[in-house]
Amino acid sequence: MPVFDAKLMYISSGTVTNSQSNGPLRVRGTGLKGLAGRVTINASAESTAKVLPRYWVSADNSTYYLAATYQGGYQSLNKNGSPTPLELITPIITDKEYIKEELVVVGTTATSFSGIKSGLVMNVGYDYDRKEAFT
Repeated sequence: MPVFDAKLMYISSGTVTNSQSNGPLRVRGTGLKGLAGRVTINASAESTAKVLPRYWVSADNSTYYLAATYQGGYQSLNKNGSPTPLELITPIITDKEYIKEELVVVGTTATSFSGIKSGLVMNVGYDYDRKEAFT
């Protein structure tokens, strides 16, 4: 499991009630395949709502393009009738410096996901280095 870096956090501890955009984080010197978005959500309450992490990138912090979406689709805290904690890891392959996170929440307007942490982490499973890779 990749660990969070305090300098690469979108949410260090918080609650999400509706879809929201976080960031951007400016990342310098990270390899093209060296990043992943990681979202952890505590199972503090049952909910029928679902969440989907998406990551947007930009070369100059002006125009953003969708770079990655969590491959498992929308995920719910309610698995088999009881709350289950989630850990969602999304590989991000980009040569852009600015990365925003979007947490898309669907299913209800009154839901809150508490105990959320999210940030950029090492992309486990790919080669990783800190060499500058931006053009």
